[in-house]
This record gives sequence, structure tokens and C-alpha cells, in this order.
Amino acid sequence: MSNKVHTEVIIDASKLPSTTNSETSKHLLDFKKFIDSKSLYYSGPLNNAKIRSIQPKVAYQCKMNILMEERELIWSKKPSKKRQNHCIQPIFDIWSDYQFQLPLLSDKKSEQKRSLTEHDYTTNCEACQGQGSINCTNHRCINGSEKCLSCTQGRKSDGTQCPSCKNGLVNCKTCNGKGRLQCTKCEGCGAFYNSAVLHVSWETRTSTWYYQNSFLPEEKIAQADKISLWSKSETPWTKESTIEDFVHTINDQNSNVPLKANVIKDYKDKHLNETINLKNKMRRLICDIERLDFEEIEYILESKYLNKHDPSKGNKFRFCQYKDAQGHDIIYENDYPLNSCGCMGGCCACYNCSCTIL
Repeated sequence: MSNKVHTEVIIDASKLPSTTNSETSKHLLDFKKFIDSKSLYYSGPLNNAKIRSIQPKVAYQCKMNILMEERELIWSKKPSKKRQNHCIQPIFDIWSDYQFQLPLLSDKKSEQKRSLTEHDYTTNCEACQGQGSINCTNHRCINGSEKCLSCTQGRKSDGTQCPSCKNGLVNCKTCNGKGRLQCTKCEGCGAFYNSAVLHVSWETRTSTWYYQNSFLPEEKIAQADKISLWSKSETPWTKESTIEDFVHTINDQNSNVPLKANVIKDYKDKHLNETINLKNKMRRLICDIERLDFEEIEYILESKYLNKHDPSKGNKFRFCQYKDAQGHDIIYENDYPLNSCGCMGGCCACYNCSCTIL
């Protein structure tokens, strides 16, 4: 399919030469064939239809992929008997001080982790002041011993020596006579080893936009046979990059669809503005634009058939004709007057706004 942009032409059916009459007849024949192929549709009105205009139309499919990056510094600490005596090196900027290789093109989320060992350090346990142990928590314990409850200073009431203690003292069962307990916070190590890990993740924001000067639904444009019009990738890309410079090579001078302006607006509204205040960064921008050239045909039926989809059109109707990805001719319409209950003929046929040729 040619890349040439056609200017819009309004064709007066009454003044068409014979060759063009053949072409317009083909459009009506194709349209009647599609109408006949649909259940409930009634094609009788097309027997007296006339082509009013055949207009070249254009639609664009724009796919934009932006690689987004997030970074998070996560500190962890674990009990350690090792002491780091070197000076602590502060971490200044996790975005500018560390470089990562960007992932290849992918819709899947990916991530990397990097241990910043040069910033590791140790701190004493505050609970035990770096000793690894604390005083026994038994309030009766004195240096690992507590008073015997069976005697008085080692003698029982009958004056005999108490067999359960030594001079009236017994070992504290809480600390086993040691007088101190292992610090549970640092597990007896007396210190903590603090380490930093930089987590980096990438995810692609993907958008697909459609622009046209006709009335084709977006899913029809997506399924149609299109040609590549423009493609560009830029790395690095940031939120401060200028989208106007990125799209300046798009040629839309011969089209009445403001393609360049639409791309700029959608990028700002649907990507930049939605992420500008988030703690992430843009790293790569890829944009692919495809073009679909097709025809919009307007036809006239007898005056008794009125356009109920758009009453301002009176007895004028329209349909689009294009090719799908397999090269088949496809027709789309949304205002045919007898698209319901036509199986029994014209007497029962009517218009239903929910019925269109798919």
C-alpha cells in the first residue's frame, strides 16, 4: 500500500464517467454482499441506492513504550561479632552514583540488586552496650546467687546445716549462677552488621493511540492491514527530555489529521503528567506509527429511509471499506437503516442502534 497521502475528494455520482461508474457500482455491490451475509439485515433498499461521494481517509496507530526505572536503597542489620573499624562512607545519590545496564526490550518487569559493601559498618548493641550480655533479670539474683528459702544463713530451724544451699545461698536458676544473661537482641554478639543493598527495577509503560478523520472503531484499525509510517527509539530518555524534538521528523503536512500534535498531547497527558511526581525515572522511549489508507463511501437511499443513527443526514448513509491483515476487503458501517428483523423481508425490517457489521 502506498505511503502517499491523498487529498480529500468529493465525487458527484451524477457526473462520474463510465469508468468511475463501474468503480462506484463495485462499492455498492461489495456493500450489498456484506449486507446479505448478515443475519437479520435486509438489503432491499440498496437496489435503488446511489453513491454520493467516495472519500480517501486515513487512520494512524501509534504505539509508545517507555522504560521506567525505580530505585530503592534497603538497609539490613544482623547480629555480628565482627567490628568494622573503617570510616563510614555516606551514600549520596543512588541515581547518579551507580550505573546499571538497561534491560533489552521486553514487556516483562525485571530487576537487579547490588550490595554496596563499601558502605557497610557495625554498631554496638544498645541493649547490652556491646557486651553481648545483660544483668540477670531475676530481681532476687545477686551475682548469680539468690537467698535460700529453706533455711536461715545455711541453718535449718533445728540447727542442722541446710543441704540445699551454701551458706544460705543457692545458684540462680534464671542465669545458672552466672549473674548475666545472653542479650536476646544481638544474640550475644554485642554488635550489628549494617549492610546496604540497592534494588533497581524496570517496567515498560505501553500505550496505543488511534487518530483518524473518519469513524472506524479502534479495534478495526488495529486489525486492518497497515503500513509502517514512522519509528524512532531514543536512549537515554528522561522526564526532562523534549517530546517536541523527538517527533519533529514526523511528516503530517499532507494529512488533515494533526498526527504530531496528537502524539505530543497524549505523551504529556498519559505518560509525563502521570509520572512527573513519582519517584521513578524514564530511561528509554520507543514510538512506532502505522498508517491505514481506506475509503469512506457515502450513499443515498430513497427518501423513506432516514438515518436514525444521525438524523441530520436525512436519507444519506455511509460505510468504510479497507483491507484486513490477510488482505481481505472489509466493510464497516453503523447506520444502515434495516439491520434488524430483516429475515422476513422489508415489512418487518427496522433499525437497531446496537447492530452493526463487525
